[in-house]
Amino acid sequence: MTTILAVQGDTWSVVGCDSLVSDDNGRAYSLAPGVSKMTEKSGYVMATAGDLRAINIVCHAFDPPKPPKVFGADLDSFFTSKFIPALRECFESHGYATKSDKEQAAHGSSLIISVRGVIYAVDEDYAWTRDRYGFYSAGSGGDYAIGAMNALCDYNPNFLSDVLAVEYVQRAIEIATKLDTGSRLPSQVISQTIAP
Repeated sequence: MTTILAVQGDTWSVVGCDSLVSDDNGRAYSLAPGVSKMTEKSGYVMATAGDLRAINIVCHAFDPPKPPKVFGADLDSFFTSKFIPALRECFESHGYATKSDKEQAAHGSSLIISVRGVIYAVDEDYAWTRDRYGFYSAGSGGDYAIGAMNALCDYNPNFLSDVLAVEYVQRAIEIATKLDTGSRLPSQVISQTIAP
């Protein structure tokens, strides 16, 4: 019950989300001003789809490690060895991550994280990936949004500027909210520049 959409450019990233959440009984809530599925702090943009508990923790309790001024494989290593363990520890300390004796710890959400302008998609088992084409989505409206985004920019984010990407992400989320009953406007969009 969410639409998260992100686009990776050569020198920037753009991440956006809708503003509808629902509880286990199906009651829908439009998030109040200042409350979001996405937060920007400590050099990160973090968007969460899935359990509302994860959204609460990421936005209000998680203090991510300061990202180093590295890129490429070094940033991937930092994300794997520092960011992911910190996120897992935060979830576990707040009673969110689950683990049985025969299974690894997992949670019920998908996260799209931009750090230093580089996007990572984090799954329920804390595995991450980066898409070579630069499009990411999560939530029940994610497929609609990524389809709309591909149509808007002809399957190629590389010709976009960060300003145009913000406009297209907003438009794609708007389209997704018309097709997905679990998503609703207004949207929130944050751009991040890849800094040296």
